[in-house]
Amino acid sequence: MAKTVINLPYGDNNQFLSSSTANAGEPIIFHYTRAAGALGIMQSGEMWCTLASHMNDRVEGKYAHSLARSIAYSELQKSTDSLRSSFMNEFTEQLARYQHRMVYAACFSEAEDLLSQWRGYTGKFGYALGFSLKSLQTVAAQQHFLLQPVKYQFAEQRDMLRPIVLDLISKYNPDLDHDEHREQIDEVFAPAMKSISEKSAVIKHPSFSEEREWRLHSHPLSLLQDRTDFVVRDDQIVPIVKLKLDNGTSKHRNTFIEQRDICLRSCVIGPGPDPRERLDAMWAVSTRYGVRLDQLIESAAPLR
Repeated sequence: MAKTVINLPYGDNNQFLSSSTANAGEPIIFHYTRAAGALGIMQSGEMWCTLASHMNDRVEGKYAHSLARSIAYSELQKSTDSLRSSFMNEFTEQLARYQHRMVYAACFSEAEDLLSQWRGYTGKFGYALGFSLKSLQTVAAQQHFLLQPVKYQFAEQRDMLRPIVLDLISKYNPDLDHDEHREQIDEVFAPAMKSISEKSAVIKHPSFSEEREWRLHSHPLSLLQDRTDFVVRDDQIVPIVKLKLDNGTSKHRNTFIEQRDICLRSCVIGPGPDPRERLDAMWAVSTRYGVRLDQLIESAAPLR
């Protein structure tokens, strides 16, 4: 199925094109979302980052933690049995307590029209919002967030986690009593646990590599931070942090109409019936809220 792209001149003569031209040379990453999510982003100019333990892929933290335990065990092979056993027991308990719990994240993909993404994240009628990578990195940094590619290869993942584990092993004192010196032990482990929690936001099993994912994520934050908010999803209270996407204003390249720049450049209309109706509605939304949107693209993925 051929891909249909509409470049938006904000006039009455929109033309269907066979290839994408408006964003040539600008790296774009795509946020797959349901209709409510797409509309909310356009209206508010915000990206809602979810506490990682409430995200769809909840096993990710467990995968990263299992790698960290494996690295620790490997590094301790030449140690005494008592040291190895003491450290691994404490390390396992600490990982369980910090299980990815303080990092907030939103997911993006380099793929603009991937069927597995449509199936996994967008419901019946979804959208893939295409954001400027560089602009999004800028606004993220201003708010103390990171935008990083996910690592799928073991060698890269090991290189991220091993220095943290080695530093922790060097500081661990096996003579400290598990109960009597609890506060002291926790102080030793806390920095490493926070670092591992942060790194686990961009570590995924190799089987997910086709997603070519990027993560917009926080440093570890407390649930009681002032910037933490709450929403209800699937009848659960979910902690979120709202990241403002405001990148100033820009003038449309053809009409010179001033628009809100929320780092958005394109929108892919997900597979399903009546794509033109949904395309027209998204154009109307961007016009109504004065949001810069250079392209609308019909998905070429087969119907689900």
